Amino acid sequence: MLEVPTVPGLPVIGSAVDGVIDRLVAARRAAGAGDDLLGRLIAARDGDAALSDDEVRDQVLVFLFAGSDTTATALTAALHLLGAHPEVQDRAARRSAPSSTAASPPPPT
Repeated sequence: MLEVPTVPGLPVIGSAVDGVIDRLVAARRAAGAGDDLLGRLIAARDGDAALSDDEVRDQVLVFLFAGSDTTATALTAALHLLGAHPEVQDRAARRSAPSSTAASPPPPT
């Protein structure tokens, strides 16, 4: 059998994140759904039934954590392909370079 290593403190962190999301869901349900991700999940229907608080929490977790993996993977693949094709990399660099007629960016604050 494959032994899965444990990470000290991970269950505590998971519980804390779950607790934060649960409190946000409860507060939003009490205040009424809004027009953001959380509000749309609360207003979502599966047939005639609303999503449970657990289902809403699970969807928020997927959005927060799974999305970063897919974004990182897409960026990694794009950069790998650009590195493998210098002519495309040069063309992309030229297209993204500011033109002499473009407005200067504001100074950092």
